[in-house]
Amino acid sequence: MRKVLLASSALVAVAGVSAASADVTINVWQEFGFSSVSDNTSDDRDTMWNDGEMTFSFSNTSDTGLTYSASIEMEVNAGQTDMDEASMSLSTAEMGTITLGQNDDVTSTFATYLPGTRNMVTGDDFAADAHDADGNNVAEGLKTSATGAAYGDNNKVAYRSPNFGGLQFGMSYAMLDDGEFQAGADTGENADTTMGVRFSTELAGASVSIQAATSDNGEDGADKDQTDSYGVNVSMGALSLGASMSSNQVGTSSAGDDVDTVGYGIGYTISDSVSVAVNMVSSEDDESDDSLDTTSLGISYTIAPGLNFAVAMNSYEYDNNADNNLDMDSDEIRASIQANF
Repeated sequence: MRKVLLASSALVAVAGVSAASADVTINVWQEFGFSSVSDNTSDDRDTMWNDGEMTFSFSNTSDTGLTYSASIEMEVNAGQTDMDEASMSLSTAEMGTITLGQNDDVTSTFATYLPGTRNMVTGDDFAADAHDADGNNVAEGLKTSATGAAYGDNNKVAYRSPNFGGLQFGMSYAMLDDGEFQAGADTGENADTTMGVRFSTELAGASVSIQAATSDNGEDGADKDQTDSYGVNVSMGALSLGASMSSNQVGTSSAGDDVDTVGYGIGYTISDSVSVAVNMVSSEDDESDDSLDTTSLGISYTIAPGLNFAVAMNSYEYDNNADNNLDMDSDEIRASIQANF
């Protein structure tokens, strides 16, 4: 009890000092999930996971209208309690926003996300769970989404412009810890550059958004890594549509991956608490002719404000052009409950 009281007193003291100079916000999300995968081999897999994150945000606005803020994100899982991201931002209505530090580059802002819910693998490259018949991940480079979004916590400078009549743009540069520009192979030869643009408008009663993004590590030859993506989102009341395509080239044309990915999706909000979506994504490596077709159906249900349950049915069809014995057809049910505070 004494430890609890001391900890509470310390938190109150810190909050009191911080509140005198800045607006302070603490957000936490925690998720627990289950996944069951079956395929055309006997290697069925059932897994459970637990994930969460805590974000501390500080913000203040000067008399001249300059808003300066800081954000610190921390993992909150047992055995994984390290800092995830830390950055500061400077913004005004006329200038836009400059972000300095560890944060995602601008492609995550200008990517095309298909309508969807949590646990749908077609909405996030991190969610890939397709395997070949030997139980290994499918050929490197094949995608389960065509967002073109890149994520990374390395140090970078990013700029996002204000909205000019529906038009917004941004760019970012990543750097190594030793002060050299970051390159794909960490050689420090060139800057890791990303750029994006979006145009939003109302058309015939529908909200339309068209966006494009590109990222280039500035390298040539075997170290080359470049991605270009385009897409459109349309929403009409409860109905939402999306289409996206991306092209990712890694290495040389003769010894690397040259992957083209196309995705389509439709979502529908049934009520304030229930929404559904279905997405289809096809990805093919032009060099190896390997391909991955993914279909996801997802349902999201809001149990209470900040408490959500989501379940998705994910289907993978992987074709290995060089070895048909590695072809894989698999189906997955993935469900999780997430609390946000």
